[in-house]
Amino acid sequence: MDGEKLREAAAAGDLALVKSILKQQKSKIVDAADEDGMTPLMHAAYKNQLAVCDYLLSKGADVNWDNHKHQYTPLMFAVLSGSPEVTQLLLQSGASLTKTNGIGKTAAQLAGFVGHHNCVTVISNFFPQTELEPYTKPQGLSSTPKLYPDQVPAFYELVTSSNLNPVKLTMHLTKHGELLRRREDTVYVLEHLLETRANELNEPLAMKLHYLIHVVNACVAHENGFIKHLLTGRESDGALLNMEKFVRLSIRDFKYRNSQLLLALVKNITAVTPGDQPSALSFLEQSINGLQSSSTAESCFACGAKGNQKLCSACKRISYCSPKCQQLHWFSHKKQCKK
Repeated sequence: MDGEKLREAAAAGDLALVKSILKQQKSKIVDAADEDGMTPLMHAAYKNQLAVCDYLLSKGADVNWDNHKHQYTPLMFAVLSGSPEVTQLLLQSGASLTKTNGIGKTAAQLAGFVGHHNCVTVISNFFPQTELEPYTKPQGLSSTPKLYPDQVPAFYELVTSSNLNPVKLTMHLTKHGELLRRREDTVYVLEHLLETRANELNEPLAMKLHYLIHVVNACVAHENGFIKHLLTGRESDGALLNMEKFVRLSIRDFKYRNSQLLLALVKNITAVTPGDQPSALSFLEQSINGLQSSSTAESCFACGAKGNQKLCSACKRISYCSPKCQQLHWFSHKKQCKK
């Protein structure tokens, strides 16, 4: 009876009742399953109850419970709900990405199948922050760590970002300047993570880490002029050829030459004339984040951020996410804007 009440409270998002029931039962029924094998955590994940999920996990709920009649896990119910927040929480709590359901689909495949590409993006860009801990300690003969502890949040945000626009990434690196000032150490950590993903045959994340290395190196090589270089538009139509060239060269420089992802990307981008759509960046983001990233209709022209766009008040043709991005691009856009 208490198990049923707990499942109902979890599905309804009644955190107070969930806490009351578990307090009385001393968390013994935290994984009490119904006749279909659904635990309170599964019910909460399916109903997008983030706070309840967080509390259940803190009380020892099994994040990889798979005694469901169709072998679904809590992570699979999270992606079915379309909740990137619950998906991220479960991943951070140790949810397995390799478990499959009764028809052989992983959580990522299930999310793509039902069209919840925001959850695919979270899964594709995830790795545990705890993986960075060894780099915060001196190794070998070195007296300093490759990552200072206060750098970890900025570094983690960099490698888990779904926006791969080099302007946006450069803005982040500039904001957290220590990552650029210690470029060799930053690249060292990225390369080690890249080798791990390559060994795990995780081609999308390996490609992403390789691309981030190129962005970091380019930021340092161009000093403070990389964003202006990227946003310099073609005289005739404003097409960002420098950005296109940078992304193409970054992809083609991927050292794992037999990678199926590399072969597919090269085949796609070589079929498109530089300056035309789709861009190399859209192909790259689609290969890593899923199909939803192939659309640039609602993206900031400068940094690629999605949502809350405002059109240029003069030409009404190009949109930006903020006045800052419009100012960054104005030196180039003003020529087309007047036309």
